[in-house]
Amino acid sequence: MREKIIQVAQELGYFYNTGITNIGLVFKSFRNHFQDGYYNEIIMCILERASELNLNVRILEGLDIENYEKIYDINGYLIIGNDSAVHIADVEKTQQPFLLVGCTKNGTEKYHRIYADPYQGIVELTEFVCNCRHRRITVINAEPDSLDFTWLRFKKGLDDGLSRCGLSADVLKIVSASHQNIETAEIILNKILSMKPRPTCIICINDRFAYQLYKLLRHYGLQVPRDISLTGSDGLALPGLEFELSTVVDDRQVMGRQAMDFLLSILNNEKGLKKDIILNKKFKVGQSVRRLNK
Repeated sequence: MREKIIQVAQELGYFYNTGITNIGLVFKSFRNHFQDGYYNEIIMCILERASELNLNVRILEGLDIENYEKIYDINGYLIIGNDSAVHIADVEKTQQPFLLVGCTKNGTEKYHRIYADPYQGIVELTEFVCNCRHRRITVINAEPDSLDFTWLRFKKGLDDGLSRCGLSADVLKIVSASHQNIETAEIILNKILSMKPRPTCIICINDRFAYQLYKLLRHYGLQVPRDISLTGSDGLALPGLEFELSTVVDDRQVMGRQAMDFLLSILNNEKGLKKDIILNKKFKVGQSVRRLNK
């Protein structure tokens, strides 16, 4: 009977938290306000869910985690984002369970994770761009690691989207940029604009680069989408855009709330627990892709 009550409570969104009172949330300093916007929404929903469950959350910046654990009697950890993966070893030293949130770096697949997969959204985005008759498409990859999970799934989505439209990868030109140095966007854009013939659409691996390119294009006297089409990925709120960006979005509110519940399931040693929770990104149509006449 007791197990049945616990099961029903969990199905209704309640948890049986014997001795679980304090959760540590670990993140490395964010690179910029765009990344803040992405992760802040996840973090706020983690805090909201924790409050509903009467749990305390200690937000840690990855410094001296072992001492934090002793001071606050932390029962488990949420490690937020790829940048924070550098602190996995520190958290492991505490011997407390943890969950990676939005972290897909190589080597993290052996841990419990919750993350968004861009594949389905990129398939839909690619089909949309091709159905708008674009055949000269440039893709900006800002991932320095060619085996990065996000890039591999992004690229597979591109390839499969083209295949569904009866097109080969020859319509794509891939150029590389850097997450760490957003100013490389100007160098990349100059390279793109000098291509003969010039691409009609630019697909960016994230909204940060799309936003940077938009500002540069406007500075050069070019308009999106009249002169060139532009897409992104992440679904960030971008200040100063004159249109809604066509992009690929994930539900960060769901990710935050499910992350809290998933960690509790790990702490409660639930049977049949999945290794990962994977949330599929979806394509969101905006006004940044022009339909060509031919």
